[in-house]
Amino acid sequence: MELAVSEYFTVGNIFLAIVFLLILNQLVELYQFRNMPPGPRLTSLPFVGNLLSFASPKGAKQTEQICILKEKYGNLYSLKVGSFKIVIAEDVASVKEVLVKKSADYAGRPPFHSFVMSTLGGKDIAFGNYGPAWKFHRKLFMTAVRKYISDQELIQNQLDEESGRDRMPGLDDHPSLPLVQATIMEILRLGNVAETALPHYTLKDTTLAGYRVPKDTVVVPNLMAVHMDPSCWEDPTKFNPHRHIDGDGQVVTNSVNFLPFSAGRQICAGEALAKVELFFFLSRMLHKFTFLPQENGVLPDLKGVDGFTRFPAPYNIRVKKRQ
Repeated sequence: MELAVSEYFTVGNIFLAIVFLLILNQLVELYQFRNMPPGPRLTSLPFVGNLLSFASPKGAKQTEQICILKEKYGNLYSLKVGSFKIVIAEDVASVKEVLVKKSADYAGRPPFHSFVMSTLGGKDIAFGNYGPAWKFHRKLFMTAVRKYISDQELIQNQLDEESGRDRMPGLDDHPSLPLVQATIMEILRLGNVAETALPHYTLKDTTLAGYRVPKDTVVVPNLMAVHMDPSCWEDPTKFNPHRHIDGDGQVVTNSVNFLPFSAGRQICAGEALAKVELFFFLSRMLHKFTFLPQENGVLPDLKGVDGFTRFPAPYNIRVKKRQ
């Protein structure tokens, strides 16, 4: 009997079984992803799905792999990772539809084990306390103000006019310092500490840009794609705080394309606290000091280091106390 059973485990039979499983997997996924946004269906494998699509060659960034998917499938695409169906929204209209227009449909959070662990650990900017987490933003400020000396001088002139040299700027000065506010906004836009919003999870069957999105689908809005979209921002790669100031010299606070804290029902709960902390940090540091690049004149690289969040690469700094 054992001999008879072993006869079935030939190389040919095992090969046929693997082919059968691959074909079955393709048929199941074609059915599951019917009428959903396009994506890499033929490269999906059993158990892991399209996980290999995110594998980056040595020295390449994961964002480059995402750009490849975007170039191939457009601004809205879907794929499978493990047992999860995932939809990536890269364009302004789709991101707003997820975060604002149909926020009730996309109000859930995916039950990733890593999310649970991250929440308990509380060490990441997405889940942790805003004091330690916003060190990432403060580092971005130091990187930016050293590189753009002319903007730094304009801010200092505005600070001197408002509070003078003998008084530290306070929260009451906030409305009178539009350039400080605009600089914070521009660094948040260009820095993109969180390239994407935290993954959302559909609580019911819904649609996105006309495509079907079934219940229990992970949806990832790409905030960086909105912040770097030429149709939303003129010359988006350029650091220009004045883009956030209108013709009357007031800060533009209602821009629908400015989403560093996400939007809708799942907007960052600490947005107000973070903005106040960043205002105090930037205004008071520039009130007392001028930040300069290192003596060899090499300016810092604003590309940063990619991970779950982005943060500046190590840099040297010169600090000059103002008179």
